[in-house]
Amino acid sequence: MAKIKMKSTIQDYEELDKQFRKLAEVTAKLKIKEAEMNKEILDVQKKYDEKLKVASELKNGLALNIQLFCEEHYKEFEVKPSRKYLVGSLGFSKSSKGKIELLKKAKEGFKAAAVAIQSIFDMKYVRMVPELEKDKLAADYRAKIVTDTQLAACNLVYKNEPVFFYKIDFKKVEELTGLKIPAEKNAA
Repeated sequence: MAKIKMKSTIQDYEELDKQFRKLAEVTAKLKIKEAEMNKEILDVQKKYDEKLKVASELKNGLALNIQLFCEEHYKEFEVKPSRKYLVGSLGFSKSSKGKIELLKKAKEGFKAAAVAIQSIFDMKYVRMVPELEKDKLAADYRAKIVTDTQLAACNLVYKNEPVFFYKIDFKKVEELTGLKIPAEKNAA
């Protein structure tokens, strides 16, 4: 497919000067309008900052309080990791990955573990400079290629701790409270 070559409508340098001057004027006017818009946006933002700050702090406090309660009663979530409530659900989810951590804090930490891993698995989990490839090691642990005993021998442990979550059903909140909640952009 042939490329279409664009061609200027400017005929000479005098016209070029006029067009360039026009571009400069339009750009300057645009900058002025953008500055006005940004000032208005900042004014509106300042107006709502204090209101939003109070509501945000309240939201964060409530969420933390709920999370702490659920963590204190974590044993009850082990059977069923999430619970459905009138306005949404909350619970704990496990990451599909987990991570490799030091079993005990040590002076050389992961460097010493890299040397120890190297003696057990050759260079499989160690880069050229003795540096541990934790993601690869964690993947092989999940695939049961590496065992807890092998990790412990290198002062390492695999951890996959549950992460607290909550999800609010805003349609239900609207029904219960009469609030008109704006739809989120790009919501599926």
